[in-house]
Amino acid sequence: MNRLAQEKSPYLQQHKNNPVDWYPWGSEAFEKAKKENKPIFLSIGYSSCHWCHVMEHESFEDQQIADYLNQNFISIKVDREERPDVDSLYMLVCQMMTGQGGWPLSIFMTSSQQPFFAGTYFPKITMNGRLGFIDVLKRIQYIWLQQKKDLHNTIQNIDVALRESQKNLSEHIQIEALIEQATQDLKTQFDPHRGGFGVKPKFPSPHKILFLIEQYRWTKDPEILSIVDKTLREMHRGGVFDHIRGGFHRYSTDENWELPHFEKMLYDQALCARMYLEAYQLTKVELYRTVAEKIIHFVQMSMSDGGGFFSSFDADSDGEEGAFYTWSYQELESILSSQELYRLEQMFDIRKDGNFLDEATHEPVNKNILFLKNSIIGSSKDYTSLSGIFEKLKSMAQNRVQPMRDEKILADWNALFIQTLLKAYDILGEEKYLNLAEQSLDFYEKNLIKEGRIFHRVCDGDILEKSFLDDYALAIGMYLQHFLVTYNVDSLEKAVDFTDRVINEYLDKEGSGFYLSSEFDQDVFMRTKDFYDGAYPSGNSFMYENLVILWNITGQSKYKSQLEILQKNHGAHLSASPTGFVYLLRALSLWHRGSLEIQIQGEWDKKSRAEIESIVRDYYLPEKIIKITDSDKPQIQICRGMSCGLPVLTILDFKNELRKLYSS
Repeated sequence: MNRLAQEKSPYLQQHKNNPVDWYPWGSEAFEKAKKENKPIFLSIGYSSCHWCHVMEHESFEDQQIADYLNQNFISIKVDREERPDVDSLYMLVCQMMTGQGGWPLSIFMTSSQQPFFAGTYFPKITMNGRLGFIDVLKRIQYIWLQQKKDLHNTIQNIDVALRESQKNLSEHIQIEALIEQATQDLKTQFDPHRGGFGVKPKFPSPHKILFLIEQYRWTKDPEILSIVDKTLREMHRGGVFDHIRGGFHRYSTDENWELPHFEKMLYDQALCARMYLEAYQLTKVELYRTVAEKIIHFVQMSMSDGGGFFSSFDADSDGEEGAFYTWSYQELESILSSQELYRLEQMFDIRKDGNFLDEATHEPVNKNILFLKNSIIGSSKDYTSLSGIFEKLKSMAQNRVQPMRDEKILADWNALFIQTLLKAYDILGEEKYLNLAEQSLDFYEKNLIKEGRIFHRVCDGDILEKSFLDDYALAIGMYLQHFLVTYNVDSLEKAVDFTDRVINEYLDKEGSGFYLSSEFDQDVFMRTKDFYDGAYPSGNSFMYENLVILWNITGQSKYKSQLEILQKNHGAHLSASPTGFVYLLRALSLWHRGSLEIQIQGEWDKKSRAEIESIVRDYYLPEKIIKITDSDKPQIQICRGMSCGLPVLTILDFKNELRKLYSS
């Protein structure tokens, strides 16, 4: 048993019995490497990562490799979900050196944290043109001992490139032009046959759809609506959606959404549910609501024990990827009646010899993943009528070996899911979602906030006393959403206080944007800023969305000034690849177009207030802010930006005014 036995991270705990003499990230490892003049091998991954498990079984459990590592290197293991600052820095290094990234992330560096070699997964031995891990170790050891000058030059070059990558590239951007370019680029990348963007592997990328939904709000471009509709239906059709339990797997290994990579991440559930909710509010397509509610139900039942929400489910169970989610035809025959199996076969592409291919070998296996033969057009009645069959299969699957659940509770991902619950209440009007959100918010405040500071992780009662930009950005978004749907001023004050902390501790005061780590709390050799929206929006994208909302609510110039500085100082990055920053562009679009403020003034009875909120709920209005204000008589006033219409005195007049405004 190695030092990782003392760690709380489920990912680090998975490696505690490796013969590798692992260290956690910290001064003990760096001081030992310096004292013994050894290079550091840094391995970064996460608990639900399939290829992390593969490399562990092939290499880190191998005594020969462990002996070589222990003799010649100091080995550090990091959970990327616990230490996003470490992961972000060295993933940037890997992408710069190799042109690609991924996990497990393998870095070789000095005792002062300076990297000089990077890669991802290495097989144990060299095969099929891919360098084996044991050969990598021997090559690194030779370079360390015999090529000191070349090594020094490599380290210096990487350091220069890293620092250059963090510089601002000033170019004043035209927001409207960038938004139009991003929209056109997404249209070009769109797959008209199976929805989504690009080719395999396909990620849900809900922020791209959220951007397009917001653009349709203004343009009424039917092509945008077609892209949204096709993508959402095809994603639901495929095996990337878990039809039995609900929830989305992390991505599809094929272009048809049929063959998933089976991890389930909390952040994917939060963003995908929000995507389907907003699409439902825009279109009133009942299938979208069904999918969103099924995602939320899955998270509530399977990713929580009544407190916070857990991080993820593993892709593997019983040593096999996807074993928990796939079915042989013989199993289905033994579980279902002939009539039930017939009904299932009518809708799903189930085959006697299986429809599932092994991800690594691409060879067929005698298993079926459930994906629909065709996407559902029109009524989803036939699909929802299968719920009894799904329950039967779900009950039977409980007897299988379960995928490992990573039960650490992350502040940023929990805040994101609570925000989605509040969106569900705002869009659907169902109190159960508000109740669950406020119950979860109560747990969040009791367990993740101490003396006004948000801590990144709690696991089994143990708090990791680290804070990152995403923790604050998503907490601010959560509190703002709570204020917008409940008018709770205390939540607005918390959002303002946390925003002040972010501006004081995380802002790049010489340029623009926010660093991932605080200037008062860092143990990596370099702070990084990330604006790029990958499979998940960046902390900067979330933070600038908050600044737009705060500007719209408060009118305080300090929020607007940060948006203006971004527009001036970061234009070159955005102009170079607009689709890489679509969630940030969505925020800038909302700023550019201005808010829609609905002031409910005076005393309205409870029934009338509910009717007013129901009318607002009928419209997709991402820019809306509802304010409750005093007046000597009940009335409603609608303001667009700095311009306000005349107050209306009846609900019918309000309904007509809102309809006219939305249609214009």
